Amino acid sequence: MKHLMTWVITLITSGLFAQQLDLRVSYGRFFSAEKESILETYYAFKGSSLSIKKNNEGIKTGGIGIRISVYKDDELQGMENVQVTVPDNADDEALAMYFTHTQRLGLTPDTYEVHISVRDLNNESESYDFNFEVNLNGPEAVGFSDVNILNSYSPKEDGEGFNLIPLLPRKHFYYGENAERINFYAELYNRTQEGDTARPFMIKYYIENAQTQETINKLAGFKRIKNENSVVPMLSSFNIKDLPSGPYFLVLEAISQKNEVMDARHVYFVRENPNDEAPKFFTDASLDDLAGTFMDEINMDSIEHFVDFLTPIANFQEQRSIENLTTEGDKSKLKRFFYSFWASKFPSNTHQEWLAYYRKVRLVNEKYGMRVLPGYQSDRGRVYLQYGKPTLVEDRRFETGTFPFEIWQYNQLKSPSTRDQTDRIFVFVDREVNTNRYRLVHSNADGERYNENWPRELEPGVQVGDTYQDEYMMDRQQQLNRRGNWGSRATDNLIINPSSMGRYGRW
Repeated sequence: MKHLMTWVITLITSGLFAQQLDLRVSYGRFFSAEKESILETYYAFKGSSLSIKKNNEGIKTGGIGIRISVYKDDELQGMENVQVTVPDNADDEALAMYFTHTQRLGLTPDTYEVHISVRDLNNESESYDFNFEVNLNGPEAVGFSDVNILNSYSPKEDGEGFNLIPLLPRKHFYYGENAERINFYAELYNRTQEGDTARPFMIKYYIENAQTQETINKLAGFKRIKNENSVVPMLSSFNIKDLPSGPYFLVLEAISQKNEVMDARHVYFVRENPNDEAPKFFTDASLDDLAGTFMDEINMDSIEHFVDFLTPIANFQEQRSIENLTTEGDKSKLKRFFYSFWASKFPSNTHQEWLAYYRKVRLVNEKYGMRVLPGYQSDRGRVYLQYGKPTLVEDRRFETGTFPFEIWQYNQLKSPSTRDQTDRIFVFVDREVNTNRYRLVHSNADGERYNENWPRELEPGVQVGDTYQDEYMMDRQQQLNRRGNWGSRATDNLIINPSSMGRYGRW
């Protein structure tokens, strides 16, 4: 299987984007060899966001420089430096593209701290650092790699395997107007011993609606597994041209002979299909059709605001309708939509459910509102309305050495836009200070912004990706990063406490 092992699975997207350099960084793990694991890092950058300059020969060129440092117990285990450049004298059309690069590093199976520095070759002020911990031990028996979502793949010229080009998301994977296929690659590792009674029998893969958890017809398949295969590659794709707009999961499951799920992977993505018809809510009904309902008590002067209040709890299609209807401003359509929204979800208790939700909206407007933004449109207000009241809140308004921040934790997370989840956190930071505008900088919930380096965003005067020109200061900062110098309560508190709860590696 060597021909398929040159690309590893995208594990986490950093979520950090330069103010000028349009950059995405991701990494993946490969576990097939028992004596060596592979760490691959992926980079995508837009050519037009680079500083393009003429060299001594008068040729216009530009690119990025990458330095990868791998540590174990504060000792350097490996380092690589590489430069990735755009074509010489590239025109504007060529520079409008995203350029990709993959860097591969073999390591003994273990847990490592990885530090990546990326800089614009022609602009040293555009330099960004990414730090993360990675476990390269792999599964003990049966387990998947993480799923590599591909931009494209094609057979190699020598016929030995495929060239796999990864797709690096921003907040999540998004398939818009021109998207026709979702391509993916993963590996299943079968490390079962001879005496093990449970062995994988097949890989099942399918598209699942994130709201209803229903499998989409015709978007499913399977691959049988031979017992002697220790590594089973999975390269496939689905045609999503006719997939309706909405949030979905790409799901891979390893199924045993007893039809039990031995391991699974879920990848969240959003489809926006321009061929969809906008949902129709009582568009052919007259206002008289609503006579005698609770709509008699709704103030028509407030109907536009009331409809907009629904955005945090609306599903994907409903949010599109809210946006279109509020832009159009037709109060008759807004009133029909508002009624159908509540009647379809709560047919027997419609009015009471609306009043209960309206009380929550007024609460978040009072608690999280600010001069420039109502509370329900703020990050904290949206999360509160969408997911409900958090189980725990760590409020650090006056923490020494950090901006004010809050950490919310949910034992159970329920939302109309994604599957039910357990033990999820949200981190909000007020970097503008005294504005009450706490912005969401990290969450491990599906579909939310994931940022492994969120503690750095708590530091006043330090932006993610700051460059340390002095080598001593750079080394010192890397030591502090590895020890966790992001405020005494940032990673050691009621919710995230590595000493007593062992949660630090999970957030």
